[in-house]
Amino acid sequence: MTGVANYLKRFNTGLIGGPQEKQRCTPLELLPGEIVLDIAECLPTRGDRLCFAMTSKVLYPKVLSTLYAAVSLEGVAQCRAVLTMLRDTPALARHVLALAVAPDRTAAPVAGYEESADACAQVSQLVAECARHMDALRTFTWNATAALPQERMWAELRSCCPNLKNIGTSFVHLMPSPKSELFAFNDLESFTLHIRQTFYLAGYDLSDMENAIIYNRIWDMLVRRSPNLRSLAIEGEWDEPIYAARLLDGNWPKLQKLSLTPVWFQEHIHEGSQPLVEFLERHPAIEELSLKHVRLDLSQLSPEALPKLRVFNGRLDHLRELGIRGQPLNALGLQNPSTQLSLSPLSQTLEELVLPDAMALRELTPLAISSMLVGLRSLTALTISFSLESGYDSNGVFRTIASACPQLHHLDLSCTSKPSFHLEAFSRTLRNLSKLRTLSLALVKVPGDESMQAGAVRITLSNPRLLRFKIAFLQSSRALRRSLTGAVPRVLEQGRYVPIRDAHGIPVGLLAHECWARFGGLGGRITRRTVCELRPSGHPDAARKGWKSLLFEKSPAGEEARLLVFSCWLLILAVWGILRGLVAGVVDAPGRVADNRALASVSHSH
Repeated sequence: MTGVANYLKRFNTGLIGGPQEKQRCTPLELLPGEIVLDIAECLPTRGDRLCFAMTSKVLYPKVLSTLYAAVSLEGVAQCRAVLTMLRDTPALARHVLALAVAPDRTAAPVAGYEESADACAQVSQLVAECARHMDALRTFTWNATAALPQERMWAELRSCCPNLKNIGTSFVHLMPSPKSELFAFNDLESFTLHIRQTFYLAGYDLSDMENAIIYNRIWDMLVRRSPNLRSLAIEGEWDEPIYAARLLDGNWPKLQKLSLTPVWFQEHIHEGSQPLVEFLERHPAIEELSLKHVRLDLSQLSPEALPKLRVFNGRLDHLRELGIRGQPLNALGLQNPSTQLSLSPLSQTLEELVLPDAMALRELTPLAISSMLVGLRSLTALTISFSLESGYDSNGVFRTIASACPQLHHLDLSCTSKPSFHLEAFSRTLRNLSKLRTLSLALVKVPGDESMQAGAVRITLSNPRLLRFKIAFLQSSRALRRSLTGAVPRVLEQGRYVPIRDAHGIPVGLLAHECWARFGGLGGRITRRTVCELRPSGHPDAARKGWKSLLFEKSPAGEEARLLVFSCWLLILAVWGILRGLVAGVVDAPGRVADNRALASVSHSH
C-alpha cells in the first residue's frame, strides 16, 4: 500500500481542481486511465463493468469506452431505444467499435410482414443517423428476415465511418439493388453473408443471368477490391447449396477464417469438390475452418495444407479425413483413426473442435468418439451434442470424453430428447477434468433429480478451478437433430453461475443467475439472482441462515425443520380445538342450569 501511495503522489496529474480535489479522491480514482481500463476489461460481464463505473463520477468517464465498445441489439424495441439514445448522445456513440443489429430477432410473437418491414426501415434510418457520430466504428452487422435496410444506411456508413472494414448483411426474399452502396466498400477485412429462409422460399438462383449483376458486384468487391480479407463467411439456414463459383477466384494471403454453408461451383451441383480443395491449399494462413453440411472429401488435401488450423467446425467424418489425408485408402491406419491423428500435424495445432450435428447415442458411439479425440493432444475446447432416441445413461460418454481429453479448458455438452444422467454422477466425473475453466451443460432433467442450484453447488465443489459455467434443462422431445434450420429443444430452466473465491482461491460462495418458465414452459419467465453459501453452516465466516431459508432448504436439516413446523402446527390446532371446547362449555353452563331448573319446576307442578 505504501508503494501505491507513493506512486500516486509522484505520477498522478490527471485530476483537475488542485491539491484539495486530489485529497478528496480515493486511491482507485487517482489511478491513470489506462490502468482503470485494464481493470474494467478484466471484469467478466458488462453488468460488472457498469457497477464498477457507477461507483464514482470520476471512474465513469474512464470506463465508458468499455461499456459501449461492442453493442448488440435484438428486437425492434431494443433497437429503437438504444439507437435513439446513441443518436441523441454523440459522446457515447463515438465509443462504439462494433454494432450488430437484428430488428426481427425477438422472443415475442412475430408481427405481420408489413409491420416487420416498416420496423426494419425505421431501424435502418436510425442507424444512418447514428453513423454520423460513430467515426470509430470498425464492425457492423445487419441481420434481418423481413426486409432489406434502406440504401441510405449503407451510404452513411460508407461515408461517415472510415474505419469500417468488417461488414455483415443478410439476403432475404428481396435482393438488393445492383447500385447499392453495400457493394461499394473497399479493402474489407471481414465479410459475412447470412442467407435467410425467405431467400430460399423466393427461389433465387445466383447462377441465373437475371441475378448475375448482383452476384458479380459482391464478388468484385471481395476478390478485386479486398486483397487483405481475413474472414469470409457464407451462412445459410437451409441445406440447399448456394452458387459460389467466384469464390474459387479469390486469392487472399491473409485469410484466417472461412465459414461455408453448402455451396456448389460448377454446372452440376454434385460434380465433385476438387476445386474447393485446391482453394484451401492456396490459403495456408487459415486458422478457423467451418464446413456446415458441405459435401467435401478433405482426405484429398495435401499433408502440407492448413498448417495453422486451430479451430474446426464440421462433421466427425471431416475430422477423420483431415487426419488420414495423404494416406492411401487401403492404409492400415484407417482401422485406428487415433494413430493417424496423432501422426498428423493437426494433433499439434487444433485447439478447438465444434461438432454441430447431434450424434445418435448408441453402444459404439463412445468408442468412435474416443478414437478420434485421443489423438488431438492440443485440444483445449470441445463442443459436442448427442441425441438420445431412448433412455440411456450417457454418463459413460462423458467419462470417455474426460479420459480422452483431460487437457480441456472449455466444454460445451448437450444431451437432447431423453433424460440422460443425474447431476450428481456428472459432478463426480467432472473431477477428472482438472484443467477445465468454463462449462456449458444442456440436458433433459431426470425425473426426481435434485434442483439446478443444488447440482451447481456439487459441480463447484467437485471442480473448484471452474471460473464460470452454465446449466440448462431442456424439454423432453423426440430425437432432434441440430441442423442449419436452428431447430433446438425449448429451454425450460437455465442458470449462469460464477464461483466466489477467498484470498486463497478456494470457492466460498456461488453467484447464481437463474431463469425458468412457469407451468412447464407455458407461462411467463421468472428470473432470480442469489448467492449460495458453500461453506458449512458451522464455519465462523459463513452467514447464518434464518428460519425462512432453513424451511425452504432442500437438505435433511430442511426436511426436519419442515416436519417440526408441521408438528407444531398440528399441536396448535389441537390445543385450539380443546380450548374452544372448554370455553364453549363454560359459556353454555349457566344456560343449561337454568333450563334444568325450569324443567324441574314444570315436572313438580304436574
